[in-house]
Amino acid sequence: MNGRPKLKIRGGLPVLPHNVETERAVLGAVMLDPRLFHEMTNDARLTADDFMRPHHQNLWELYGQMAAEGMPIDLVGVLTRIGHDPEFFGGVSHVAALPNAVPSTEGAKGWARQLKALAARRRVILVAKDAEELAADPSLSTAELIQKLRAQLDAVEEGSTTQDSWKPMSECVSEALHDLQQRVQGIDTGVARWLWPTIQAHLGSMEPGEVTIIGARPGTGKTSIMQQVLTYAAEGGVGCGLITMEMRERKLAARALAMVGQVESQHIRDGKLSATDYAGIQGAGERLDRLPLWMDYAPGMDLGGLRAKVYALKRKAERAGYPLGVVGVDYLGLMTGHNGKEPLAQFLARVSRGIKNLAGELEIHIVMLVQLNRAVETRTDKRPTMADIRDSGAIEQDASGIIMISRDDEENPGKACLSVVKSRNGTTGHVEVHWIGRYFTFGEECR
Repeated sequence: MNGRPKLKIRGGLPVLPHNVETERAVLGAVMLDPRLFHEMTNDARLTADDFMRPHHQNLWELYGQMAAEGMPIDLVGVLTRIGHDPEFFGGVSHVAALPNAVPSTEGAKGWARQLKALAARRRVILVAKDAEELAADPSLSTAELIQKLRAQLDAVEEGSTTQDSWKPMSECVSEALHDLQQRVQGIDTGVARWLWPTIQAHLGSMEPGEVTIIGARPGTGKTSIMQQVLTYAAEGGVGCGLITMEMRERKLAARALAMVGQVESQHIRDGKLSATDYAGIQGAGERLDRLPLWMDYAPGMDLGGLRAKVYALKRKAERAGYPLGVVGVDYLGLMTGHNGKEPLAQFLARVSRGIKNLAGELEIHIVMLVQLNRAVETRTDKRPTMADIRDSGAIEQDASGIIMISRDDEENPGKACLSVVKSRNGTTGHVEVHWIGRYFTFGEECR
């Protein structure tokens, strides 16, 4: 017996796949954030034909007319436009209620893709129905039958594609030459630079659409180096975000005050501050207040939650006038969503690939922390390698660069080794830097 679900029949006709609530959510989301219309039409390639209900199709076409005229697609504007024939759009009460059908606009582009997929399924069903009729036509040869069906399926495939991403070679070469010309002129094409010259020389600048892994054993300074990297980027005017699943925002802020103000962390923890400490904290606070850097404490977050948060941050950063460039994730091993049946390594590899895809979708650089396994502690050479990435060696495949942190406070106190063990766009190598634990700071390179 075939276990696949059968198409529902109502009134002798098949009920085509659709989701009215998702249609209402998409239409309502645009009225809450009119910029979503352009994102849905350009990125998801959503059209009026992708809606099932006729009045929803009519409303989406109206949105297109308003956008072309430069009119804001908000509730007041839409209600004004439908006044001459409200029933054509489902009625005034129906349209007015659409924004209330939206729990949050964060997932709106995902809903658009869902509608696109449902529309494709409806078209496939109709093609299959047409195939029955064509196959019963004795005047058609087998070749003609196949040709007609192939043309219809090609049209379905073309209409269901969410983005036309193919570029001719001429355009690719032109873009590469433009980037090269900028580098020759000393213009950095990345979104941000690394704080340490040797790391910058090995990895190059952080490029949009790429992921850098920073790995270390617990207590070695993973979170500290992440904060430094993001603070440095934000000081350059780059919108940055830090999503942490381990430490609350106020704790991270206290660390940032110690790091930027050069105030001993123990003094901040105990509240025993000297006049010098007060001055350092005041200066650090003023400096940090101006940064386009946002933090979010999100324990128990899964990949879907991460995507929603980063998409929301992108809009927040743009509204603040600082396009989002770098996002830090602290850290991979704390991501949830593992059902226990899937091997852990496979789950983490899937999450890693999802984070890589997210960086590409939003054209941002993601810095992701990972925890290394214990094997590195048993070796004579304490410098980690890619094989030390805990639970999933497949993570390294998604990263354009991997930095490992190692410290030996007994043999080499006050110093840390930053090792570039993978550089897709450059070279590998390592550099020693000063470690100032009381300030949670990786200092300048050792000479």
